Amino acid sequence: MKEFIVSTSDRIGAVRDVFKAIASTGINIKAVSTDVCGKEGQIRVITNDHDKTRETLKKGGFKFAENEVVTMRLEDKPGQLLKCIEDFAKDNINIKSAYIVGKERNGSMMGFVVDDVAKAKKLCYPGLTQP
Repeated sequence: MKEFIVSTSDRIGAVRDVFKAIASTGINIKAVSTDVCGKEGQIRVITNDHDKTRETLKKGGFKFAENEVVTMRLEDKPGQLLKCIEDFAKDNINIKSAYIVGKERNGSMMGFVVDDVAKAKKLCYPGLTQP
């Protein structure tokens, strides 16, 4: 799974332009986050087809970066997300961004962009499994 970070100016229609390009090629957005700092904006998206998303953003002339997303299932009970985050911190893994990428009957599928993907993938948690 990949996270795409599209850099844009803070203007009306910037998010629409990115979403229109993605939707026009039949790509489904699984998770999204938008931020503005000063006059610059960032649109973070996770889609169902990272190769097609990359191609679409390139063809559209968008400035973007991409990162691998580590996914994990969390049980739907208090403290599961906190435990995950505490374990990342204990192993000196920095979380750059986090998403809920899916909701399941007994929990949620979380996506994390971290500074050490290999180390994050090796972590094992009671009540928390990698897909």
